[in-house]
Formats: sequence, structure tokens, C-alpha cells
Amino acid sequence: MHNFKRIMRAAAFIIVVIVLMNACNFIFAQSGYTRYIIHQVDNPGTKDGYDTVIIGASHGRAGVDPAVLDEYGASDNTVNLCIPGAFIRDNYYLLREAAAHNKIKKVILEMDYQYWCNYKGGEFIETAVYSHLPLSTRKIDFIWNNLLDKDFRTTFVNKNSWVSDFSGIKSNIKLKMSKAYRDYDISAVIDKDAYGEYKGKGFYYRTQRADDKGQFEPFAWDENDVGKTPLKYFKKIVEFCKKNNIELTCVTTTITPKAALDGVSEETGRWFANLCSQNGVRYIDFNLVSLDELERTDDDFADWEGHMMGWMAEKYSEVLAKVIRGDNIRFYKDYQEYRMAYESRKGIK
Repeated sequence: MHNFKRIMRAAAFIIVVIVLMNACNFIFAQSGYTRYIIHQVDNPGTKDGYDTVIIGASHGRAGVDPAVLDEYGASDNTVNLCIPGAFIRDNYYLLREAAAHNKIKKVILEMDYQYWCNYKGGEFIETAVYSHLPLSTRKIDFIWNNLLDKDFRTTFVNKNSWVSDFSGIKSNIKLKMSKAYRDYDISAVIDKDAYGEYKGKGFYYRTQRADDKGQFEPFAWDENDVGKTPLKYFKKIVEFCKKNNIELTCVTTTITPKAALDGVSEETGRWFANLCSQNGVRYIDFNLVSLDELERTDDDFADWEGHMMGWMAEKYSEVLAKVIRGDNIRFYKDYQEYRMAYESRKGIK
């Protein structure tokens, strides 16, 4: 009897903590894009749902318009599930979530090397996507395999999106009490990284450039810094697709020419190609697509990191669609050929 009372007190304490944490989320956590897009994927509105899913991070969301892939026959119904800040681990669980509600035939995984290196972002950043997954066996699997040795608050709190000023809290509560929020309408989404109009199916048409583009400074790359976690979950994505007869294509989205040619794209592209080859997966480095196929300059991108402006995303999406459907699209054999072609065309020395 005594042990039973102790168990009940412990259970009551846990319930109170969960209630308080959820109350804090309601009051402080902003209404973000992740909540919206996961709901859209979980509620496709058709019997078969989405047949093609794009997963990745900010380059993928800024660069691929699903409507263009559908228009050019690369898919019947594509959704862009790329989420800024999403890690490879997040991509795996997002894929599983999408597959639970849709009959997926194709997956396009956008590969950005910055999400493969050991990242010291803090536990709350690492769970920013997880916190919006609906309760299911998939979410429990995430907790069991990733959070048991973490700060217990990461399981319940979406602290990365909290506001702390009174006016922000007041606006936040008002928004969450609105019909638009309850109905998962895009108008209730606060997305400071969109920089353009939402066109639907996970794509923002970007019209705003970075406030200060500054000078190009290449990011560092060392394959010895690649983390065990992204490698583990990449292999899980591969295994999941093979097990479920899903066609997986891995791509590196084309970025600012100067960044591609003077940065680490050649090294990272070679590393990704080897990784995909070892796992029996198709890999395409779109930095090497011919300028005749995809005309581009630094001005077609919002920043040196390579986030596309809307018009560039439409052109890139067309080329991506043609590659996915099997068209013969010309690529340069290496970065030296790309450099020669770019400098010749633009008169750069």
C-alpha cells in the first residue's frame, strides 16, 4: 500500500509537470512553420496523399517549388517538407511521419554539409522539429533513442521558439486563441526566415535579399568532423526507403556560383557522392549542372550561403523535375569545367 501511494504521488507529480510545461508552450512558444507543415503532410486531403516528399533544410525549402515538379510530370503530388534548421535525424522522423499518412513513391533528400558536422547548437535547438511531431509511436521512438540522457525539459518544452517580452506574450496568446491558429491556416504562422509569399505545398517564393550580404567567407569543412548521428540517420533513411520500395534521390541544391567555386562545394560534393555510392543511392550535385541548362549568377541568390530567390527557385525546380523524370540534362564533369564555363560566360578573372 505504501509503495502504491509513492507511485501515485510520483505519477501525479509527472502529470503536473507535463501540464505546466504545456501551459508554458502555449503562452511562450511562437506559432511556427514546423507545426503548420507537419499538419499539412498529415492531412493531405486526398486518398493517396503525396506521392513525392522533399526533405532537407532551408536550401531545400527556398529552392524547390513542388507545383513545378507536378507540372513537369516528375510526380503526381509533391510536398516540400524541408524545414529550416532540420537535422538529418529530423529528416528521418519527418519521413516516417509523412509515410504514415501518404503513399510515398519518391523521396528527394536535400543534402547540406553544414548539417552533417558536429553542431553545438544546444539541446533545445536539436529538438525544435521533434517538439511539433504529434504523439505517436514515432515520437516515442524519438524520445527513447535520443532524449533519455538529455535535460528532461527537452521532451516537453519547445523553448527555442519562446518569446520573453510582455507584448510578445500578449500577441502570442491572442494568435493562439484565433480560428486561423486552430484551423492550421498559414496566416497564423510566424516565419521570420521566409522572406516572401507562401505559394503552398511547403514553398515560399523569396523576394527579399539578406540585409547585409557582406563579403564571401567560405565555411570550413573536414570530413573528420562529420558526426555519428547524421551518418546513423542517413542510413536509416536509406533503409526505410528500400524497405518500403520508395525511390530515394539525394541532391545538393545549386548555390551561389562564387560560393560553389571558391568554397568547399567540390570537397563536400565528392564526399556525398562517395557516401551515396556506398549505400546504393543516387546522388546529384546540382552545382555542376550546365549553365546552358540553368543560367545563374550570384544575383539570383539572397545570400552567399546560397538561398535562392523565387525566380531562381522556379528555374531550378524545372531542371530538377526534368532530371527526376529521366531527361538528358547536361552536367559539367567537374568543378574545373564549371569554373572555366562560368568565367568565360561572365568575363570573370
